[in-house]
Amino acid sequence: MNAHHHFGINTAIVLFPVMDRRLLKFKKKNLFFQLPIGPHSEWPYDEFASRNYFNGEFIHEMIAETKNQITLDVVQKYSKEKILQIQNFCREKNIKLYTSSWDSQTMNFLRDNNFCVLPGFDMTVTNERAGDLRHPCKVHNANWVSMIEASIM
Repeated sequence: MNAHHHFGINTAIVLFPVMDRRLLKFKKKNLFFQLPIGPHSEWPYDEFASRNYFNGEFIHEMIAETKNQITLDVVQKYSKEKILQIQNFCREKNIKLYTSSWDSQTMNFLRDNNFCVLPGFDMTVTNERAGDLRHPCKVHNANWVSMIEASIM
C-alpha cells in the first residue's frame, strides 16, 4: 500500500494466493522479516543462512505458531479480511483493481465480493511448477499475461 504514496499508481493487478496462507512478520536485531506461510511451510534454509539474525528454534516456533493459526481459522477469516482491506484501500484511493488467482476458492471469493476478476491461471498449460512444486511457474505466468493483456490495456 506504500506504492500508492510513493509512485501514485492508479491501476493495480493483484494475484492472490490460496486462502490458507498468512504473512509471518517479525523484527529481530532492528531488521523486519516477512515470510509467507502456508499449512505445509517449512523453514527452507539451513541454520547457517539465518544464524546472524535468529536461531533455528525461534523460526521453527514462529512457523509452527503461524501454521496453528491457519489451522484454527477454518473459514479463512484472516485472508478474507486482508483481501477486503486491499479492495477498500483501492476504492478509497481511486485505484482500478484487477484481481486473479490460481486457486478456485480464492477466485470464488473474489467474484462473490464484486472484484474485477481477470481470467484465472490455466494450470493445465504445463505440469511444471515453481521450486516448491505447488505454485505456478514461468510458463503459467507467461500464459496468464497473454490471456489478460486485452482486459487491462
